[in-house]
Amino acid sequence: MIVKTLEFTLENCEAITIPGYYVGDLYIEDIKTTIRRIACDAVAKYEYCENFAVEIHADANKQKYRPFGTTPSGQEPKTIFERLAEYDDITCVDIVLTNNEFWEEDFEEETGKYTIWTKWVGDSEYENKAQKSIVTDDGHLYLVISKDETIGDFFADELASKEMRDSKFKMFCIGDENHKYHLEFLEEMGNVSVEEYKELYDIIRHRGTEREEAN
Repeated sequence: MIVKTLEFTLENCEAITIPGYYVGDLYIEDIKTTIRRIACDAVAKYEYCENFAVEIHADANKQKYRPFGTTPSGQEPKTIFERLAEYDDITCVDIVLTNNEFWEEDFEEETGKYTIWTKWVGDSEYENKAQKSIVTDDGHLYLVISKDETIGDFFADELASKEMRDSKFKMFCIGDENHKYHLEFLEEMGNVSVEEYKELYDIIRHRGTEREEAN
């Protein structure tokens, strides 16, 4: 299975959804489970993590975000990176999985979902001191929610090298262009041998390099 979407639930119950082909490295560590009584005598099971870290490609920031209570004629919409950087208030993350690697809308897909609550530090109900983020010069977002770990603890190499970022995104087919080449590869692959698979992969990658040079 692959990541279909990553959905952040914010403190004010708003949500930001990011397609999986914009999500790079993802770390969810020290997951713990609690079972407790909630309203109306119900019992709920929660899973939360001590450390959450994610790398999100700059192309995801094309999405616009409009807060509750605003209208198209009122406050200008923010980009999702602006919203995530302005308020440190992610409470929960849903990781939705799919077996639909072609991303076809009418595909009868099998899905799975993990709901993970994040670590919240401090007395404020609106700002989580455990959350920190940085946007690189080329626009990629690095976000960590942890009491003790820093962004550099998870992404030191990526923050230090644009070449490292570009190489990894290309290898993992992250971002609009890389995702497009990946879909072309899947469409052309069909039923082929391992040798033909490798050859076709190189052809698609070479085609992508030619397009970049032409632009």
